[in-house]
Amino acid sequence: MVKFKSLLVIALVIAMAVVLSSGIFSSAAFDPQANIWLPRGTQPAFGEPGDTIRVEVRATQALPTTGWTATLENDVRSWNAEVVSVTTGRVRCNTEDGYIFQVKVPDDMPIELFTLVLKNGDKVLVSDRSVSVVEDLDASFYIMQVTDEHTNLEQANANGTTSSGKSSFDQKLWVRPTFNLINPRFIVYTGDNTQTYHKANNWVGLATAEVMLNKYRETLNGYTVPTVVLPGNHDIGWSDYVQINERKKQWESIIGARTYSFRMGAFYVNCCEFTLNDFYNWAVSDYNQAYSDPTVKYRLMLSHYLEGYNSWVTVAKADKPADLMIVGHGHQTKLHLNDIYPVLMLGASQANGFSGFYNFQKSGETWVYNRVTTRQNDVDYFNLYNGNYGAVQRVRAEYEKANDGTQTTNSVDITNEIRQNFYDGRVRFIMARGVYEVTGGEIVSQYDAGTNKTVVDVRVNIQAATASAPFTTTVEIEKVENSDNTSYPLPQYYAAPIDEETSEDPSEDPSEDPSEEPSEAPSEAPSEDPSESPSEAPSEAPSEDPGESSAAPSQGTSEDPSQAPSSVASGDESSKPGNVKTGDANYILIALFALTAAAAVIFVIRPKVFNSK
Repeated sequence: MVKFKSLLVIALVIAMAVVLSSGIFSSAAFDPQANIWLPRGTQPAFGEPGDTIRVEVRATQALPTTGWTATLENDVRSWNAEVVSVTTGRVRCNTEDGYIFQVKVPDDMPIELFTLVLKNGDKVLVSDRSVSVVEDLDASFYIMQVTDEHTNLEQANANGTTSSGKSSFDQKLWVRPTFNLINPRFIVYTGDNTQTYHKANNWVGLATAEVMLNKYRETLNGYTVPTVVLPGNHDIGWSDYVQINERKKQWESIIGARTYSFRMGAFYVNCCEFTLNDFYNWAVSDYNQAYSDPTVKYRLMLSHYLEGYNSWVTVAKADKPADLMIVGHGHQTKLHLNDIYPVLMLGASQANGFSGFYNFQKSGETWVYNRVTTRQNDVDYFNLYNGNYGAVQRVRAEYEKANDGTQTTNSVDITNEIRQNFYDGRVRFIMARGVYEVTGGEIVSQYDAGTNKTVVDVRVNIQAATASAPFTTTVEIEKVENSDNTSYPLPQYYAAPIDEETSEDPSEDPSEDPSEEPSEAPSEAPSEDPSESPSEAPSEAPSEDPGESSAAPSQGTSEDPSQAPSSVASGDESSKPGNVKTGDANYILIALFALTAAAAVIFVIRPKVFNSK
């Protein structure tokens, strides 16, 4: 019996060592031993084909600096990228040691959003939707703003809000097709994305907050445009809020950086949190460098709020003015400040996909945003859908045939009910293998995937509606010749591979897409939410939003999991792999560890159970 117990102890030690060394107890979304810190799907990087992007990797263990490979992949294919160098360096706003990877974007990359994968032996680091390949970083572009969603776990009401008057996770799925279609350079979420904290000692608790953040991150899956996410006071709290240190770690592990910056050619963007100042000195230093850099021609500030030009959390102060700042927090759409540099505020996006539009036009060597004092409803800010439960998207696409890789001809009608011209709109055709031409748009990328399919990305000038009628644009595509028989690698980590069972040359006259055509929506421009009330600038001490009335659940109160929103629409992955990929053998190791531990407890710790007779 003693010998058997000894063998069990030895087996337990071996199993524990194997399990711990495999790292299988680390979160699927965040491995503290090694993870890609930047870029991430909530803090993306931008580059042209052939550019080199900087990748920050956090690590609590030594990593090799040679032998790394990199791939960029989307939902249908992967491309090999070059790891130019790997060096040790400072990461996370220069607060800790880590690794700096320089990764070269392949010259033949399509103009799309990609997942970055770094591999070295059995170590695999994955960052979803994190690298946006842009045709020309120095060309005119527009962005969209979403703010103060206050998303919680309740089911949506018909108008998109929840029973508590906050936003729902459903809404992010309803507006996704529209965002993908109008194709902004990026979407910025300027805080209060979730409704977690309400007061210093009144919040949903860590367990529910984790569920909410994971849900929020998962709703971004399927967005083909980059998403920049910043925290607000209801996301991250103030310095004296309960469990604030645990909450900060939770935000970083699930969402990512709370403060960071990025460049798009000569265009600089600074994203700084509003309620905490852990990274404030870094943000100021980074901005000051950009202010003094003659290659920077425009400086855009993004934050949840700005108290004033010389406040304790203001990065671009009066002596070094920015070109523009975009904020939320006040639940109003207005010119918030304009004495030194303009600060534009957007009303809460709690219902019907209320969003802001900002068009940066290239003028000579710089950019110009000329709508500071002339912003107009349904032109510079608008709802993205009408009707119950997102029924009618105000910018929508209707394909003539199934867009699934079985067609050699197809067409799409794009209807715009918003009085704004989206000149860089995008439609994506997934066709049978071949070479294609289009009318009504411009091909920006065309590539084969797997063995049977060709993807064609088409730029479309989605013209604005008038005050009385929508505008419809039609794009047609037709196969003009066959392509080679090369098989191109399917994605491994981004999403499930595309179906490769279809024939190489399908019929020219397949059945049409059975999906119903959406009903007509009223063309009248939506009015602003009359419930939006002014917000006073908070003092240096933490304060509450005067325009926000619904209290969050008390601490420790968990939401009913049955109220979680419906899953992602067909064709989209509702969850994606995290930063570290592990094999299915991990589950065997877990089972081995559990069984061995149980046996050890029975035979070693409680021997009297078996020796009592």
